[in-house]
Amino acid sequence: MYNSNTLFRGLLTVVPGFLFSSLVRQFNTDRYCRHFTTYAQFTVLLFAQIRGKDSLRDIEIAFNQRHKLFYHLGITIPNGVKRSTMADANSRITYRFYQQLFFKLLERFSRNLVEPNKFRFTNDLYALDASFVEMVINMFPWAKFRATKGAIKLHVAFNIRKQIPEVVVITTGKVGDRMGFTDFSAPKWFNSIWVFDKGYWDIYRFNLFTRKGIYFVTRLKRRVCFEVVKTHPSKSRGVRSDQVIRLSSKRSLETYPGELRLVRYIDDETGIDYEFVTNIFHLAAGTIALIYKNRWQVELFFKWIKQNLVIKTFFGTTQNAVFSQVWVALIYYLILSYIKSQTKFSGSIRNLAEIIDERLFDDCTILDVLNPISQTSGGSPEDLQLDLFQG
Repeated sequence: MYNSNTLFRGLLTVVPGFLFSSLVRQFNTDRYCRHFTTYAQFTVLLFAQIRGKDSLRDIEIAFNQRHKLFYHLGITIPNGVKRSTMADANSRITYRFYQQLFFKLLERFSRNLVEPNKFRFTNDLYALDASFVEMVINMFPWAKFRATKGAIKLHVAFNIRKQIPEVVVITTGKVGDRMGFTDFSAPKWFNSIWVFDKGYWDIYRFNLFTRKGIYFVTRLKRRVCFEVVKTHPSKSRGVRSDQVIRLSSKRSLETYPGELRLVRYIDDETGIDYEFVTNIFHLAAGTIALIYKNRWQVELFFKWIKQNLVIKTFFGTTQNAVFSQVWVALIYYLILSYIKSQTKFSGSIRNLAEIIDERLFDDCTILDVLNPISQTSGGSPEDLQLDLFQG
């Protein structure tokens, strides 16, 4: 006898049914489908991420061992899940469905994801970066990156305060870092701070940021010509100099005629000298260095998803199958972040993922699993459950 009130069922209820159904209608993904619906595919792909299944064969075996249990999740597949059925769904259901599902959930969850303020400023802080996921060129010819290599690239703007990716663009490996994300017109970017490495050095973008009221911090690129307008004294630890500069080459000056700030900083731990360029003039030089230091958060995010989610081996060879799998992996990361925030779980996201993996089919809720945490988080368990599963 299988119980329907499993932890897995609770996780699925984090995704509002009306939202899922509206996207199914929008993309018409269940057209001509009798049993293996979009919801069934999502459940299977999410299960694969939670359990770390890296092939359709592994999914088929694991899924069909609990065939009756999945019936209680609202999935009716008379003869069980077959690899051919999953492969057909990977071709039939567009990855744009999962892309939109990710951003719809992000919109619902983000207002409840609040990390303690570790900075002296209140601006939203984003780290912009991109990372390759290498692929075998013979199996994924559409992802050709170099003569003998294939790759997709994840372009991410990572919200450092909320610890979630707020902008995600997935492309083939050939797309340059600076071309991955170019739309900075949204009102929410106003007064935000963006930090990125020298690979994103672009005078046109600097001018766009300044005109849009967006702040940035990056490292000075080699062989950039500039003149010092003014030097400010600084007592911040590690700061060697704090200067106001102006780009001096004709083309750069025409593109960005305004002033910039150059902060030279030496890291006490590594002894490495850094030169930071920014359009922020109202924060201390030491804070500028701290902002750039937190750029590493996006690197940790890439490292985490590659080590803990299934995005380096794929369930299909088409672009649609690959992109769908990656978007579902990101949805799972978002769900984990939301649960961690709502339950005030003190452990890491990795700890939370391990607990969920271990207790996935137990007759319990996430609040039961994290009971010691929920008891000290304030409010009754009923209140927490309402917040967690109704968003």
